[in-house]
Formats: sequence, structure tokens, C-alpha cells
Amino acid sequence: MRIIRAIRFKNTLNFGYHPDTYAAIKKHAQLADKVSWERVRDELNKIIMAKAAPVAFEDLQDTEVLPYVLPELEACKGAPQPMQYHQEGDVWTHLMHALAALPQDAGLLAHWAVIFHDIGKPATFKIADRIRSDHHAEVSAEIAERIMRRLRFSRHDIEHVTWVVEHHFMMQQLLDMPVGRQRHWFLDPRFPDLLLLFYADAAGTTPGDLSLYFKVRHAYEDTLAHFKEKPKPLLTGEDVMKATGLKAGPEVGKILDELWEKQLSHELQTPQQALEWLGAHGRHHLG
Repeated sequence: MRIIRAIRFKNTLNFGYHPDTYAAIKKHAQLADKVSWERVRDELNKIIMAKAAPVAFEDLQDTEVLPYVLPELEACKGAPQPMQYHQEGDVWTHLMHALAALPQDAGLLAHWAVIFHDIGKPATFKIADRIRSDHHAEVSAEIAERIMRRLRFSRHDIEHVTWVVEHHFMMQQLLDMPVGRQRHWFLDPRFPDLLLLFYADAAGTTPGDLSLYFKVRHAYEDTLAHFKEKPKPLLTGEDVMKATGLKAGPEVGKILDELWEKQLSHELQTPQQALEWLGAHGRHHLG
């Protein structure tokens, strides 16, 4: 435990290593895998929230401790990216730059989402017309879930971070959505962390371009101006089942999602209008 704590103390307190301490950490790095995952998680949580977090992760990698606590992150060192989009360097360098760009008041889960958002790139690397990492967002989410389970994070925290990571590559899609669907995303309680990841990802890239981020943020703030708080759905699942004769299941959820989007775009404004829409248009859900 003292191996990981030494790295944390050095970076949170802005100290330096005594040469003997540094040599001992590197010599005994493999002992880090003797520590319980819960205690490793607690130390990493403190490291990732520190202002010097990118330097601390560099230290974990340099001292060869990282392969024993986060081998998936170690794999990002040296993993290439297309130079026309990522002149800052390899995947590791991008992740460290993105972490450094994250506002200090960002929460713990936003920090983990940033460090995980491209962790699937080494596994999806291929060379076609250029270096590609197709579907890396989905693979990154799967790897993030595996790591967080290993570190004994709560189910809520795992679901939150993996959702943010999985959807971090969809900024343009958000702008192209119909207004009701767009607001459905914006009012999701996880969206603020997705927006933070959008920012850190763009700010941690060279050449940097924040124009798309600002467009999404403007649309998000416009939605918040229309909805000071998340509105109550016009109909419940029970209402839908009673009106359609459906039993609880995916079809009811699909109808509720469609009703919710029409409510958010103000196409439907009362429960009666929602029931009338269900009667006139909901039949296609019944096949």
C-alpha cells in the first residue's frame, strides 16, 4: 500500500521522491498487486482528483506500478493515433492531456470517464485508409466496466461511467436529432458529465477545436432554460398498458420513450393529448 501512497503523497503535496524511495518503489512495484482492490480504488480515487493527476499517472507508469493496478491503461502507452487528428501523440498522451483539461470542480465519476474514454483504442487499432479505432467508444465502455468491477465500484457508479464513455463520440449526432429526442438526452442526469467529457476530449486534442462542443453546450443550455426542472411524464407505464392492452415489457418502454420525446418538444402537453395520440398513432407498436 505504501508504494501507491508514496506516489499519491508526492503528487498531491507537490513533493519530490528521495532517490532511495524512488528506487525502492521501482524495485518492489510488483507488490502493488498484493493490495486489496478496494484499497487500490480508494488510493486511485484520491490520485485522480488531485490537480497533479496526470503527473501521478505518469509516475505510476514510470515506476512500473501501473501494470499491476491498471494494465488496460498501461496498454495505451505507445498506442498510435492518426496524426491529422491527434498531433499530441499516442493514446496515453491524449488521455493525460484530456485529464489535465478537465475543470477541477468536476466530480469523481467525470474524472474516471475521461481516463477511460479512449482506453479501448489499443484493442480496436487497425490501419485502413489511415489509423482507425472503429467502435472504440463501445469497447472502451466494456473495458471501463471490467476495471470498475475489479476495483469494487458500486453498480450505480459503473453504470454512470460506462454510459458516459459509450456515448462520448456522438456530439454531431446530438445536434442532428429532432428537438424532442435531443432534450431527452439533455435531461438525462448523466448528461452533465458527458458534456464535461466532450470538453476534455476536445481540449486534450491537438489541433484543438471546441466549436462543436460550444454548439452542443448552447443547445443544452437552451433546453435547461425551457425546463427549470425535469417535467413529470404525461403518462405512466400503467396508463399505457391500460390504454393498449400490452403487458409490461420493451414495447411499453418504447411507447413511453416516444411519448416523452413528444412531450419535451411540446407536441403533447396534457395527459388527454397523450392518450389521444396513443389511440391514433400507438397502434403500430402493437404490430
